[in-house]
Amino acid sequence: MEAGTFRFRDPLNKDRRFIPLRLDDALIKGSLAQFLYINWFPADHEQEYAKLLQACRNPADWPLAANPRPANPAALRHLAALVAARRKEWSRLRTDFETEVRNYHDVKLSVFFVTEDEPAKRNEFTKLHHAISLLQFYGCSGGARERLASEKLTKFGITGAEVSAFGLISGIQTDMFRKMAHRAASLLPDKVSHIITDLVAERFADALGPGKPILVANSNSLAKWLNLVLLATATCHPERFQAGELSADQLAASLTVLDYFRLDE
Repeated sequence: MEAGTFRFRDPLNKDRRFIPLRLDDALIKGSLAQFLYINWFPADHEQEYAKLLQACRNPADWPLAANPRPANPAALRHLAALVAARRKEWSRLRTDFETEVRNYHDVKLSVFFVTEDEPAKRNEFTKLHHAISLLQFYGCSGGARERLASEKLTKFGITGAEVSAFGLISGIQTDMFRKMAHRAASLLPDKVSHIITDLVAERFADALGPGKPILVANSNSLAKWLNLVLLATATCHPERFQAGELSADQLAASLTVLDYFRLDE
């Protein structure tokens, strides 16, 4: 685990965070084969000790300087183009959201909760709507984590949650917003679901109770975007999110996501 951590932080070991010592003639794993190592066989101690001492003294002197290959200009240009393309895509997305916000569409976002003891109590839904699972809370103990491991995945989420939060989009432009949200979320990294649960745990720590809360976020692209919309609104404009409903439509709230998380920079 220690070596894995060091390799993750410094994959080429340029800062010489670890010095492999070869203790026998076992086959070297591929993850270590790329690094210089020291043969620490009993018969070689005297000869190899000087290398070990030198390695521990000055990072600039070990490993010995090789003929460095210059960075491939074409590869660097390609990487820069990929970064620029992502930034331009976010910029176009912001423009699209701003355009739709000026049209004052009929579209709303609200949140309702389902607990183990009772289903959600809601008024009748409008004809055009879409509901989706957002987050599930399983408790704040090790037992909750063990219980989660044995639960089943259904189309409504994972069974056994103490509280399940669902997002409800309603209004004439429901389908249009869904398409825009899917497009926005497609630009996000896969790990954003873990980031969302960490942010929720941090923001609602008092309400969730003592201990580390066990939360699961839906990895569906629409759910990821709605979770970010709710988090950004609750943080930047808490007055717009009262009694589980946004007073601003989710198109305008999506601009808050871009501003708060600085996604287009």
